[in-house]
Amino acid sequence: MTIIIKIVVFILGIYLSMRMIAAFYGIIDLWYTIKTAYHRVIRSILVWGIITACMIMFLGQYRYAFLWGIAVYIFIYLLSYLPIRLQLIREVRSMDIES
Repeated sequence: MTIIIKIVVFILGIYLSMRMIAAFYGIIDLWYTIKTAYHRVIRSILVWGIITACMIMFLGQYRYAFLWGIAVYIFIYLLSYLPIRLQLIREVRSMDIES
């Protein structure tokens, strides 16, 4: 039973990590109207941050499974994000050279 709980908590860590990253993307997504939407962006970052912090504090012996879920997702996110970003930079530079 303990291993099942650890797997569920690990998946919960992945989910909350995704939600936090999505909340931070709200800054970019709503930048065109940030003067009127800043409260919504800040609220979403705070809500997901507080939920994540509470989970870390109250999980007890399953805390490390949760933290591993967060760390694994951030690692996978960076592994998938950085090569795409580097390719885009390379393409933009090649367009500048051709112009």
